[in-house]
Amino acid sequence: MGKHDIKNAHDSFFKKLFSDKNNVKSFLTISLPKDLLKNIELDKISIDATGYVSDTMKGYFSDIVVKTKIKGEEGEEKKDKEKGKKKGKKRKIPADIYIIFEHKSYRDRNIYFQLLKYMYMMWEKDYREGKELRVIIPLVFYHGRGKWRLSREFNSLFGVNDDVRKYLLNYEYLLFDTNEWDFEDEKNRGVRNNVMLMSGLLLMKSVFSKDIKGVERVFDLWSKMGFKDEKLIISLLFYIVETRDIEEEKLKELIEEKNIGGDEIMRTLGRRWYEEGKQEGIQEGIQKGIEKGELERAKKVAKNMLIRGLDIKLISEVTGLSEKEVEEIKRKLKKS
Repeated sequence: MGKHDIKNAHDSFFKKLFSDKNNVKSFLTISLPKDLLKNIELDKISIDATGYVSDTMKGYFSDIVVKTKIKGEEGEEKKDKEKGKKKGKKRKIPADIYIIFEHKSYRDRNIYFQLLKYMYMMWEKDYREGKELRVIIPLVFYHGRGKWRLSREFNSLFGVNDDVRKYLLNYEYLLFDTNEWDFEDEKNRGVRNNVMLMSGLLLMKSVFSKDIKGVERVFDLWSKMGFKDEKLIISLLFYIVETRDIEEEKLKELIEEKNIGGDEIMRTLGRRWYEEGKQEGIQEGIQKGIEKGELERAKKVAKNMLIRGLDIKLISEVTGLSEKEVEEIKRKLKKS
């Protein structure tokens, strides 16, 4: 599978994983700082997966928007008739948690501008519609090979001292780095029963390793949790097959050894491998057809050049045919 196909596999898996509200809610509880988490209404989230990455940025990122509300400052005071006390009216401000999915391992400053572009686009929309500006929390989900090395603050792009920097536009994004994420961390305890999310994070964390320990760990998790949802298991297995250089027989052995699912899983995987093999065969056939067509065209050009009395060496250079092939065409011309 080519690099472009693998990127698509990562993007598709990310979108699938984060289009489920339960997965997103679990993820936010382990990725957001506690002081922020306590101000967000996690029970009332909705997922907007329509994609807000601009056309110029689509080669770099995928994105998900989590719609929720966040606690605002107290509004006008009102009388509590029962208690005879005054209390502030709590406001709920619309909020977007904008999650960018990034899996390149090199420094890419485009991410600053994509985050800024989304924020500006949404605030401009709120302003035009006469609405209160929404709160936007940018979060970068990273699972590349190397360490994340970009600063978390936008104004780090400007090489100025602090006296000047304080007057510049700035924002800070949150970062979830799968390289730094630890399944055994205590803060994951409350969401470990979300097998789909935990499996997805484990697979993305280990996707670049050459061994299959990450896959074995996921299978062990399924066994331990009694995970039998064939539809989700097949989805996760497809991601494994698409993104890892793992032999079919080895994966089959591991599935049988860990007693993962039933016969339907193996049949579905078998059909997938068959279809992939068929597609590869079709592509190979198309390529051979192209090559054959190009060869025939080259021979036709060589024939015309020979009729016009051009030099064999020149014909070889122009057509890409060997001098031996051109001489063979010349012999056939003499016989005809």
